[in-house]
Amino acid sequence: MDFLGLRTLTVMARACELIKERHGVDYNLRNIPVDDSASFDLLGRGDVAGVFQVEGAGMRRFLRAMKPTRLEHVIAMVALYRPGPMDFIPHYIRRMHGEEKVTYLHPSLEPIFSETYGRPVYQEQLMFAAMDLAGYTAEEADDLRKAVEFPTGQQMRFSMIGRSLLVTDLIKRMQLIMVLYLCRLLS
Repeated sequence: MDFLGLRTLTVMARACELIKERHGVDYNLRNIPVDDSASFDLLGRGDVAGVFQVEGAGMRRFLRAMKPTRLEHVIAMVALYRPGPMDFIPHYIRRMHGEEKVTYLHPSLEPIFSETYGRPVYQEQLMFAAMDLAGYTAEEADDLRKAVEFPTGQQMRFSMIGRSLLVTDLIKRMQLIMVLYLCRLLS
């Protein structure tokens, strides 16, 4: 059971009740605005005390550099803020602000990675890349996601060897190499 998530939902529900009592505005978890510029200004200044998942010193530093303007920016920051992917945060921010060119390893990756400025941020992006570029089924792409998440043992060997047997023509092999390169970037 996700007690941390339940606690957060309880706090949010109580906040909605207090807002209704004090201001007469009836918010619930479905109609809270996610495009409030004043909220993004607070995040961009690092004024995040008590804000779940973003109140740490490192996260505040990155949020001040990022100056998020959309909820998707904050979601990406939370997804990137972990060992390994954290190294991509400065690139993400520079690309977001137009200070670094957004590039793609292959033109077919643009629709998959454009939302995250050419950087793989979410596991689902890897899955879509595997399906679009290497012809994986959704189930195979999910197996690849799991293998990348836990890159040791039989699962990784089975996924790679099994798929390489199915890929016979040169184009498919090149596409698979690009997907594997993405896996390396994410690991």
